[in-house]
Amino acid sequence: MKKRGYDGVRVLTVYTIFLALAYLMFAITNQTTMFFGAVIEGTAAVALNFIFLVLIATVIVGLIKKLHFAWHIAVGWFSFEILNSIVSMYIQFDLYTIIHDVILAAFAFIILIDALILWYLFEIKKYFFNKKHNKEYDTFFIRALSALMIIAIIVTFAFTSYHFLNVTAKTDKTISELRLKTYSQAKEVCEGKTKIDKDVCYLTVAAIYEQAYYDVCENIDSTFYKFSCIRAIK
Repeated sequence: MKKRGYDGVRVLTVYTIFLALAYLMFAITNQTTMFFGAVIEGTAAVALNFIFLVLIATVIVGLIKKLHFAWHIAVGWFSFEILNSIVSMYIQFDLYTIIHDVILAAFAFIILIDALILWYLFEIKKYFFNKKHNKEYDTFFIRALSALMIIAIIVTFAFTSYHFLNVTAKTDKTISELRLKTYSQAKEVCEGKTKIDKDVCYLTVAAIYEQAYYDVCENIDSTFYKFSCIRAIK
């Protein structure tokens, strides 16, 4: 009878597959990525996400096939994610973004989850060399990873819901302020605003005024809202 794989390794494989799908989604749809605190966009982001995707795919195949070199790639990849998150978290801490707290929370959970994975990888290093390892670590790894993922989902949902309600209220207020104003007057209203209020204002102008052109979007700080602004004009 063929021996079944280790439960912990299976869970890690599934997690890594979802991670690969996330990078694939960002590469195709969002075309942005965070690299040591810098927001990379466009073709460079797609190329970088593709490289990340290849590395993650190598880790997945290595976990399934127990390839010797895959252990080193896995350790290197998850170590890079921790370092990238720490640097990005430090740089982004004082920078304004629409979902500032969501981004910081995401970095924090990436650091915690990847640290757990690194610990587990060192505990099961012999697995990659076709040798037995003590499965007592699997239960702790699975429970800890599951707990972190559940908490991350709850925190992300809470922050996202808060921002959705907040932005919806600001949009309604902005529409009221711009009512009966000309395109030029509307832009003057937006110029007097800051941070999220300014971004929401310019996005609203792009959406409701036919005269709006792409230069309006250049006044928006948030990458997400700037992208939404361009789509609204198109």
